[in-house]
Amino acid sequence: MARCEHVAWLRLSEEKENTIYDEARLGRVLADLISPEIQQPSLLLFVGGKTKDVALRVLFSDNNIPRARGEGLTNLRVDNSTVRSNHPIFFADTNLHYLPEAEIPPLACHVSKAHPLRRADDSESSLFDLIHARLFGLFSDVICVFAEDFHSLDDVVFCLKRWAAAGWEASNKSSPLRPRVIIVLERSSASVTYNTLEMLELEDLRFNLRQQDLIQFFSAIVLFRLPDDRMSCLARHRALKELVLRHADEMRQLRRALRQLFSAAHLSYFFQHAITKLDWDQAPNLMELGCERPLHNLWEHAERFLQITGGGADWEKAMMLLASGLLMNAYPPRMHGIALSPGCGHS
Repeated sequence: MARCEHVAWLRLSEEKENTIYDEARLGRVLADLISPEIQQPSLLLFVGGKTKDVALRVLFSDNNIPRARGEGLTNLRVDNSTVRSNHPIFFADTNLHYLPEAEIPPLACHVSKAHPLRRADDSESSLFDLIHARLFGLFSDVICVFAEDFHSLDDVVFCLKRWAAAGWEASNKSSPLRPRVIIVLERSSASVTYNTLEMLELEDLRFNLRQQDLIQFFSAIVLFRLPDDRMSCLARHRALKELVLRHADEMRQLRRALRQLFSAAHLSYFFQHAITKLDWDQAPNLMELGCERPLHNLWEHAERFLQITGGGADWEKAMMLLASGLLMNAYPPRMHGIALSPGCGHS
């Protein structure tokens, strides 16, 4: 079978309202890694339109991203320069002006899975907001928003506030692992009058970004101004790339300290689990997703084990061994970080 070149991760259908189509892109990205059970990726999300597309081609030049806009609501790639690293960079991009597609036909190269959602009558959140707040809000380390692709700075704030409102129940408000936001601003004029008006507008933006609902949902909101266009495109975006990667690195260190730095295999499993639980009424929580595994004949196995081991002086050791076995069995296949023999009950 020919290699699938599609990069769309999630798509929406005009025909089937309130349905998310998962294009199995995350699984194909994992296939490009050398050891997805060991490698621990960061997930970056870029939101915007034309300005975002230009930035992606510069920030990830090794990927040869075409000038034509991506295929889906959200597209996913892995930074080719990090494929063999211990900490690869996954970067997704959302097309701010994406419209649901008239038809999503089946493709021969990959399987598209539809996830219909039950709409809450009293919800003010759109499907766009729900996806970004309750899915990407759970898994993204850094969200990079390109203000130039919005109608105004007020629209940027309004978008973030909608996400905060939609994802409130999904977030762990006390956790430092809430996503960080970088708002990218353009410097498009050297006029003194323009700069004065721009400074006033930025002060208003900073005030709005300090509102409680945003502070509680996002762990940090940073403003970054691109240099003016008299510089080369590469030079204009160099500092932005350093800033994004620095925040991604800090989030990775936090995850490691809190023992929540997951492998790529874990990330894929959690995402597939979360998208099936996504709903207007109930928000998936990373701490509650769990990885349920069927426990076939659990009690019979435990009873037989205790009969064989007996009691007496070895009773405490038997209990420790049984507890250890139950914990190991709770992990889905390929997520232990070590190779397990068939005797462990995993295929």
